[in-house]
Amino acid sequence: MNTGLVTKQKFLSLLLLFLLTIILVNGCQSDDPLQSSNTSERDGLTLSKSVSQGFGNEFVPGEVIIKFTSGTLSTQREAVLNRISAKVTEKILTRTMLASGDNEGINLVSTTFPVQEAVQLLRGLPNVEYAEPNYIYNHFATSNDP
Repeated sequence: MNTGLVTKQKFLSLLLLFLLTIILVNGCQSDDPLQSSNTSERDGLTLSKSVSQGFGNEFVPGEVIIKFTSGTLSTQREAVLNRISAKVTEKILTRTMLASGDNEGINLVSTTFPVQEAVQLLRGLPNVEYAEPNYIYNHFATSNDP
């Protein structure tokens, strides 16, 4: 009778281990599988996704973030923006930027050029420190804060 109890305990232990393994594996699966298409719709916006030319993430079409080099004149900025038919829609200058000595900030611009083409063109200009698409970042982790 003692061996029957041990066998039953082993069976229940293995069953519990099996169920916990299934729960763990299922919990590790992504809720949002990667999309194979180049565009997706989120919050009423059509988002572009381009894996070619080094753009591996989703970004807002028609929007580019530009950081001009320090001391760039306003006429030089306008010339750069005219090359990609762009207009500044927002200038971002935070307190942290100001505290670190950056009085220029970054510019969010809207353009009629394809984003990849505009970024490639801007990256080669001397008055542009950097240019990148307006990437969309998704947060997939769950906070354990109460």
